[in-house]
Amino acid sequence: MRKNFTPLFLFTLLLIFLSLVTSEIYAKSDFSYKKVREFIPNGYQIYDTASGDFNADGYKDLLIVLKSINENSNSSEERPLLLLAGGAKGKLELVARNDHVVLCASCGGVFGDPYQKVSMKGEFLSVEHSVGGNWQWSRTITFKYNSQTKEIVLHEDITKSYQTFAQDKQKSVASNKTDFGNLPFVSYSYDKGFDR
Repeated sequence: MRKNFTPLFLFTLLLIFLSLVTSEIYAKSDFSYKKVREFIPNGYQIYDTASGDFNADGYKDLLIVLKSINENSNSSEERPLLLLAGGAKGKLELVARNDHVVLCASCGGVFGDPYQKVSMKGEFLSVEHSVGGNWQWSRTITFKYNSQTKEIVLHEDITKSYQTFAQDKQKSVASNKTDFGNLPFVSYSYDKGFDR
């Protein structure tokens, strides 16, 4: 005997699925959406997060990647990167925002979305990108917090590329402070500067 699923039943299943996915995202980051909601601009939603203590003050800090609510695989819209510093009683403060660190959904061309992950390890904040096919490339952009000057500056920008059948001929371009000086987080842009 064949069972027919009613629209209400299917809608209920969809709601359960969405709540599980949402709770998984927030559980991974260990933060309350209510606390960060005020920092999310209209038309955007959370895409990815990382937490740590970049300024070593004993409070959890958050690195949040946003995406447009209308984003699709062909989107070239910016993905803002927010750095929120934690404080007493769960208070959060927006330390910095940059819309030009995380590559867009279509920036990987035919290979798809290059975004991989964001991480916070000690005073280091990193965004990793990678795409693959016959031609493989990756790009890791890392910033560092300076506890003396209270600045967040570019630490290094590393691009690696190679063809699948010639991995021994990998090309790597690493830019560091010698190349770009003291470049603040808010002034960085992935599409300017270094010859790749």
